[in-house]
Amino acid sequence: TAQQIIGQCMCGFNRIFAADSNAACYGKGTYFAKDASYSAKPKYSVPDRSKNKHILVCNLLVGRYTKGDQTMKIAPPLDKANPHELYDTLVDDEKNPTIFVAMTDGQVY
Repeated sequence: TAQQIIGQCMCGFNRIFAADSNAACYGKGTYFAKDASYSAKPKYSVPDRSKNKHILVCNLLVGRYTKGDQTMKIAPPLDKANPHELYDTLVDDEKNPTIFVAMTDGQVY
């Protein structure tokens, strides 16, 4: 609803509401699409009682990314020799990403 979107804007993204493991094809995080038409699909943007749809247009700090999968709860390390330095974002396709999974709340503004 519009009220939920306003609340989201005021409070920031909360990954508690992120896709669960059944819907998280590219990892557990907050999902963003390159094209707004993807987010406007009925599956993701359900019309309200007035038959209006609502989506947010956001900026996402993508940083370094890698292809995600449904088993990922955190991004993998950039280098296995340094396990504490992780990728910033998971994506659907490394060469031409269209879906981005933010792994930290501060990536979205």
